[in-house]
Amino acid sequence: TNPEKSTNPTTSVGTPERPEKRASAGTPSVKMEHPTPDLNPALATVSVPQEEIDKYPTLEEEWALLSSYLSKLFDSYPDHPDKCINYRSIQYYAATYVKRFYLTRSILQYDPKLVCASSMLLAIKADNYKPLDAGILANDMDVKKEAIIEMEQKLLFALKYQMVIHTPYRMSRIIDAVLLDMARSESFKSILAEDVLHQLQTTADSLISTVGSTDVDLVMDPYYIALYAYYNALKQLNDGTAVFAE
Repeated sequence: TNPEKSTNPTTSVGTPERPEKRASAGTPSVKMEHPTPDLNPALATVSVPQEEIDKYPTLEEEWALLSSYLSKLFDSYPDHPDKCINYRSIQYYAATYVKRFYLTRSILQYDPKLVCASSMLLAIKADNYKPLDAGILANDMDVKKEAIIEMEQKLLFALKYQMVIHTPYRMSRIIDAVLLDMARSESFKSILAEDVLHQLQTTADSLISTVGSTDVDLVMDPYYIALYAYYNALKQLNDGTAVFAE
């Protein structure tokens, strides 16, 4: 090959010019589209005996099992008081991680107890809560420490490293402050006594925990969930609907 005849002076001797460099500036690039294979004919020929299908849980059974583990995430631990908003937020973080993880995975692939433990460890880090060793979680949830750490990496990959969760608990503390201000006014002083405010907070937090064990938070904004919880709590009071409207 004669280098003087090369259209690209930077091309070395004997090296063929790459196709993208030969294309002119005005030539539009063509995007190759690969057809999606139709798997329906192939799947139609697959015959699975019913006794084999019955060995595996249905989607409803999977969700029932997962819900039981999610409800355990909101159980109180001895070292963490019930009304600690930071720890309640951690529990909500972990429950959301678990649900997002199983959107694309099955409980037949990964043990829910282990996923819950890893989610709790990751939630503590994500929400800047006080450090908690994986060994403590391993003892509390009856799993191995090494398994929790290993599952944490798989959890991060499934979450696409999107760790920030907006929980209804922080919105509920804002509502608590608003109700406290209203309780000091003449209009609502008789309705919002101190014990009533405490009961409203307890009822609302309990409702939020119940919602956290479902998939509602995957489709609803957290402030809607907080407002729902306080609306249901206030409905139990005389003139509670008027307080909620205010």
